[in-house]
Amino acid sequence: MATLENIRKRGPLVATVIGLALLAFILGDLLNSGTTLFSSGRYEVAEIAGQSVHIQEYQNKIEELTEMYKSQYGGAVDAGLNDRVRNDVWEQLVQNYVMKKEYEATGVGVHSEEVFDMVQGQSISPMIRNLFTNPQTGAFNPQDVVNYLQNIKFDKTGAAKAQWLYIEKELLSQRVYQKYQNLIAKGLYVTENQAKREMEGRSKVVSISYIAQVLTSVAPEKIKVTDADIKKYYKEHKKKFKQERAADIAYVSFDVTPSAEDQLKAEEDIKSLLNEFTSTENAEQFVNANSDAKFDPTNYKKEDLSANIAEFAFSQPLGSVFGPYFENGTFKLSKITNRKMVPDSIKARHILVSVNNTVTAEAAQAKADSLKKLIQSGTAFAELAMVNSDDKGSAMQGGDLNWFTEGRMVREFNDACFSAKKGELLTVKTQFGIHLIEVTDIGTGSEKAQLATLVHEVNPSTKTFQAFYNSATEFANSIKKSSDFDTIISQKRLEKRIAGNLGEMDFNIAGLEQPRELISWVFKGEKGDISKVYELGNRFVVAQITELKEKGFASIESVKPQIEAILTTEMQGAFLAEEFKKAAEGQNNLTAIASKLQLEVKNADNISFSAFAITGAGNEPKLIGTVSNLEKGKLSKPIIGTNAVYIAIVNEITENPATQTATEEQLRMQRSIAGRAGFQSYEALRQASEINDLRSKFF
Repeated sequence: MATLENIRKRGPLVATVIGLALLAFILGDLLNSGTTLFSSGRYEVAEIAGQSVHIQEYQNKIEELTEMYKSQYGGAVDAGLNDRVRNDVWEQLVQNYVMKKEYEATGVGVHSEEVFDMVQGQSISPMIRNLFTNPQTGAFNPQDVVNYLQNIKFDKTGAAKAQWLYIEKELLSQRVYQKYQNLIAKGLYVTENQAKREMEGRSKVVSISYIAQVLTSVAPEKIKVTDADIKKYYKEHKKKFKQERAADIAYVSFDVTPSAEDQLKAEEDIKSLLNEFTSTENAEQFVNANSDAKFDPTNYKKEDLSANIAEFAFSQPLGSVFGPYFENGTFKLSKITNRKMVPDSIKARHILVSVNNTVTAEAAQAKADSLKKLIQSGTAFAELAMVNSDDKGSAMQGGDLNWFTEGRMVREFNDACFSAKKGELLTVKTQFGIHLIEVTDIGTGSEKAQLATLVHEVNPSTKTFQAFYNSATEFANSIKKSSDFDTIISQKRLEKRIAGNLGEMDFNIAGLEQPRELISWVFKGEKGDISKVYELGNRFVVAQITELKEKGFASIESVKPQIEAILTTEMQGAFLAEEFKKAAEGQNNLTAIASKLQLEVKNADNISFSAFAITGAGNEPKLIGTVSNLEKGKLSKPIIGTNAVYIAIVNEITENPATQTATEEQLRMQRSIAGRAGFQSYEALRQASEINDLRSKFF
């Protein structure tokens, strides 16, 4: 007690001492970790246009969009969809931060009345239309949006409210972005002179003769690209070699395949079901309960079945079982469940009465029955379909679905149609609602068999997976130094695969399943590093980092082959152009020049300034531009093109009459520019913004 009393008396002093100790502890931790009290760098997921983005903001948006996907598509979000969500959120974040200052500078904003109009008014947002369109009928009903908003308060979980708040934010973001794009588009103008020049470029066509010598025909010894040439080009064109952080890897994939033991077990498993499958009276139910593939109700012609089963299906009595037999990596047992004459195709029309929040199944059935009575009493089916069918695609055709083969429609609809007589009226319930159907024609029939097929896939066992993992581990452990990677691959006769130019936030490598963890490792390593064994689906992968490229400008060494190829092409063009110039001195005849150069004179017709290619020459914009403005009968100077050097002469100039006025062309060009303006303006702003993507620290 005395001790407690002393502490109380000295409380302020004790508090000060404890506070100083805690501060020293915190400062020590911060200093050791390389951060400061005022730094949030460790939680920064990006820096966009000079603005820091906290990981929590990014993560919150990922969670919001994930919940949206769950609500819209149902169930959990798989790894592939999760990657898509992260990328979608990233792109939206970049857009918001890049555009933020632009919106402020231009005063672009969104009023609450605009939001109402996008949700319930005359200008329904595509996002709202997509979210609230009935998937069964393809129809959008604004009342469904109102019902959703009114029912939000009854959702005790708060999920509906959170979802709507996300939708509202997205609507605002999309709307302000669209308004900015419109602002840019309205600020652009096409003059009448521009329109006239464009029309002239299309209306004037020329016929030419030309000679060509391909660039690659120049002997290598006549071209010499020096290191000084390469350095000069690199210095003058350095911006061409700007690069993001990237990496190249080599890897070995140990693909897990079933062993002979796995195959034997799968065969034994399906054999154990043979007697029960043979004796069961409900083959469909048995297949759905015991097979790796659902029951297929389709009736097949003999020629549509595989060679394994075709003869059996049409020669044995109903209830007979064939197998087990091996087909497409699976063991199968097939039982004949039916064999009858079935039409190859049916022609039908229908009226769909949807079942939804406002129409019960009973009400839909009652409406379908009343429509059936009207048709039976003489009212035209087509007229009723146009007015009453919720299948808007066929309603405009009087409900006509034209001809369709078996299996094209959902099962209930299919079975009803292929069992009906011509002219018969029937109603059937499907996932889309109640259908009133009339079979209007029946195609030629043929004998078909229905088979219940029990399928057992041959899958690798745990023991097999372990064996392949051991092989991958043995390979990885045998690599003691970087150069061993290639040596051991050669010794063990393994296949080395390459994945080049990987981005720091890439999620895919062709042929590998969900390789994000592997990619993340690559950018935390160094050139030559060997990875651990990664399990990627049915593969075990061991990789080596073969190249790491830092963000900035590619080194001259790494782009030397590229520059050398560019300079070689330029020098080849210059060399041939000089040869052409010498051959053309004092000549006005293309044939004589061709003879000197031992070249063939070629012809091409109907070339306009807007053409993309020339017959026999391909895509050669310099040649097209030159001959489109060349006087008739005048030889051109040597033209260094993309693939060859040319000399051309215009033989004929034709002025085709314009198909539209200058004003119409002006409007066409205006629409074209307006359509590109928004996207191109954003891309320009994005490229001008410094974007430092730090997501790889967290994902």
